[in-house]
Amino acid sequence: MALRDPSLKREQLYAWDQWVVWYLGRRPWPASFLIAGILIASYWVFAFSFGIYSEVGVNELGTRNNFVEDEADATQLLFGLGPYGWAAMVFCLLGGFAGTVASYNLVAQHNEAGEAANMLGLSEEDLLGYWDKHYRDNRIGARVAGIVGYVAGVITLFPSLPGMMELIGLQGSYNFLPPDSVQFAAVWFFAVVPLIFSLIAKAVYIAFREGQLWSGFRTKVAAPDIFDPAKLRPVSKAALRGSFSWVMGATIGTLFFLSSEIDTSTLLPFFIGIGGVAIIYLVAPLVGWHRVLLAEKERQLKDVRKVIDRCWTRLKSAEEDDVALAKIGGLLALEARIQAAREWPIDFSTLGRLAFYLAIPLVSWIGGALMERAVDAAIG
Repeated sequence: MALRDPSLKREQLYAWDQWVVWYLGRRPWPASFLIAGILIASYWVFAFSFGIYSEVGVNELGTRNNFVEDEADATQLLFGLGPYGWAAMVFCLLGGFAGTVASYNLVAQHNEAGEAANMLGLSEEDLLGYWDKHYRDNRIGARVAGIVGYVAGVITLFPSLPGMMELIGLQGSYNFLPPDSVQFAAVWFFAVVPLIFSLIAKAVYIAFREGQLWSGFRTKVAAPDIFDPAKLRPVSKAALRGSFSWVMGATIGTLFFLSSEIDTSTLLPFFIGIGGVAIIYLVAPLVGWHRVLLAEKERQLKDVRKVIDRCWTRLKSAEEDDVALAKIGGLLALEARIQAAREWPIDFSTLGRLAFYLAIPLVSWIGGALMERAVDAAIG
């Protein structure tokens, strides 16, 4: 669903990545394409400036399992489709995602504030102030997560980039050392990729804390209406929206696996982790509300069963008790209705949409692999 106001607000600038979105037009999704485009341009300008795609470099570059001997094949392999070019393109897309995902969730949260405030019995201004305090209180934790992510990005690059392990005297998974002109590509990767890892790690921390915040909101709500969980729609909407944004990140990550020349063994746990964040983002806000709904359901069942027991006692002790007889039928129907009430603030249609979202990475991966096989078969 389109956001009513897709722009980031001045008071929502908690970190430098939000400032970037602000200066790129204040709208997260258009800004993500601009960031990806700028990163793509930076790679190709850098690549051609340092001769990474020079004739010598193209002819001498090997793949993971063999050396490319045919010049035409090598040029086709490298120009955007080789290990370096393909990995750079995917990381550029991830950069656009990582640089804007936190801003998108902030914008969506602001748009949903009215409905959420009504659910919580607060004014919209009070709720926005509560969120603002929450994000400001967690800025130090987000920075620490960003530093950890940056270090993880640097460590991940060494076994992932061809020749890096050999340069430090260790045996890597690649059986060749790229020529000097091609090794310049590592400079761009070491400049950009750790920053992307840092942004993703910081966004993961923020997502986790936001889930805890939504779960904690349950203490501010009176007994919920178990017969109308739609009144808790802001909770399920926030959970589904956050989960979907991280599914998109995992989907982008699966593009790495379409190139057989990229060693994805060090990247696989990272992108599995992103998929895990999507699930956590969905579950974390809902667990606390599940407990509230379950407790209210058990309370109402206990109350109605007490009345049923009294009516049953009267029916057993009296030959005819029309009042008790008339009541017990309705009470039994009410008991059945309470038992059938949902215990989670999310319905089956929402779960169906989630399953569809979670299937996107798998389907894209399988579809890409099948397409690659079809092309290979077609060209012999």
